[in-house]
Amino acid sequence: MPRVSEEHLESRRQQILEAARRCFVRNGFHETSMHDVFAESQLSAGAVYRYFSSKDELITAIASTGVSQLELAFETVLADDDPPPLDRVLELLLEQVRRLEAERQLCALAVQIWAEAGRNPTMRAWFDGTMARVRGWFARLIEIYQQRGLVESGHRPQDAALVLGTLLPGILVQVALLGDIDPQAFANGVRLLGIPAGPLIS
Repeated sequence: MPRVSEEHLESRRQQILEAARRCFVRNGFHETSMHDVFAESQLSAGAVYRYFSSKDELITAIASTGVSQLELAFETVLADDDPPPLDRVLELLLEQVRRLEAERQLCALAVQIWAEAGRNPTMRAWFDGTMARVRGWFARLIEIYQQRGLVESGHRPQDAALVLGTLLPGILVQVALLGDIDPQAFANGVRLLGIPAGPLIS
């Protein structure tokens, strides 16, 4: 019997995730059944369950793909020998969020996950882990700023990251529920507020 290639397995996995994403966006998490996913993907129950055992696994896999793309954008910033100031970093992050929403409507799914996290241990574990990753991105950025003398070095980067990490959920909720956000206007607002004060803001 010929061996199934890794490319085929990944293609099938993505086919299922895309079908589930369309169902969740169209009908919501609770109103979507696994049978809906079977029908949308045009695959048998056995084919779908080979990759995902539940709706929880499907929605966290979809959301994790979006988070990974945001993380990749952040890693690009952190790899820069001269990272941009915070207002520009947040502007770049918002631009990536807008792309994800335009292409895959992932902001609406994020809101569904957060609502579910209050009662679903699987969703809560995913949310906690994701927010820890987000705070880690910002902590590393603040450490770089401290090393360059742009932020006072006598404070814990994690404290600033705790504050900055709250911005991403706020951005996602506003994009999902209130419509688009202009990245340039957002960056201008950061500069206007002077967060943080000093040479960090361009």
